[in-house]
Amino acid sequence: MKHHRYLSFALISLVCALMLSACGFALRGSTDDFRLPFRTVHVNVPDNTLFGITIKRQIRSAGAEVVSDPKHADALLQILQTKREREVLSLTAAGRPREFALFYTFSYQVSSPEKQILLGPLEIRFRRTLTYDESQAYAKEKEADLLYTDMENNAITQVIRRIASIEVTRSDSGGDEPPL
Repeated sequence: MKHHRYLSFALISLVCALMLSACGFALRGSTDDFRLPFRTVHVNVPDNTLFGITIKRQIRSAGAEVVSDPKHADALLQILQTKREREVLSLTAAGRPREFALFYTFSYQVSSPEKQILLGPLEIRFRRTLTYDESQAYAKEKEADLLYTDMENNAITQVIRRIASIEVTRSDSGGDEPPL
């Protein structure tokens, strides 16, 4: 009887997995559906920050190599600004904050090594709402940090997708080669 139960569980799991893969399901953040049109990309962010590590990992997973020297890059991703803001939305009867709006603004542009603008300058702006309870101040600050990190990751994903949509042709080959 145990063997029959195990076999039916395995069969149901297999059917569910096949149905999910057949419908085009992909995990959020998956870059299998697009490739960057550049072989090499330079990003003007330091390697020792979480943001720098994340955006460079996303670029690599989209098929491009991240180079440290802009002279060796096919494209330059220039982060113009990242900004975190907080605004009070509502107050308690005692005049203490009850709810905040968190904003994350991200500005960037993509250019060629010859300084020709290929994309941008563009700005992405996200907003999240955070309820606040001063008796749980530390937990609410950690929740705000998580929300900011989520907005940052969403911005990186949007940037990579927008870069992937750039159509570039090689001008030194007379147009005979397909886009990079």
